[in-house]
Amino acid sequence: MTDTPQDPVARIAGDRALRDVITTARAWGVSPSRFLGRPVRTDYVLDEHGRVIGSVTDPDWTDDDRDLALALLAYEASLCGGCGHPLAETTRPEAEDTYQGDLIRCHRCTAAEQVAEQYRGNPQPGSLRYSARPRQPHQHDEHPTDPTDPTDPAQETHDDPRLDAG
Repeated sequence: MTDTPQDPVARIAGDRALRDVITTARAWGVSPSRFLGRPVRTDYVLDEHGRVIGSVTDPDWTDDDRDLALALLAYEASLCGGCGHPLAETTRPEAEDTYQGDLIRCHRCTAAEQVAEQYRGNPQPGSLRYSARPRQPHQHDEHPTDPTDPTDPAQETHDDPRLDAG
């Protein structure tokens, strides 16, 4: 990473690879330059007899790292919380009626929601987790399995077999 005269937020906005590096470094808890392989450098302080009396290690975060981290936060704050696109673009008056919505359905989420619907009245709804897994070839609609069947090896066993769904 080198110093550029370009605004750091504009630099991040225009460079997807740079955003990926910075967000990955953030997720792993390291500075971008360390993530990219900048080695740790330690200089040793010696006394007049050549004995080590101290050491100085370069900082984990450089000025450029801090600038990039702050720029990433500013960039992320400039995005719509719903669609993730720049608000400066999507909220312009001339942008009205320039977008067409599309509907897609995640069938795995649909399956999990169908299970969740069965337990909406549960006295502890916050303790239930709903998931979905791919059906086995023999589990298609023509041969449905009973999710409460304790003899089905695909089902876990609990005191209440209905809770196996989540």
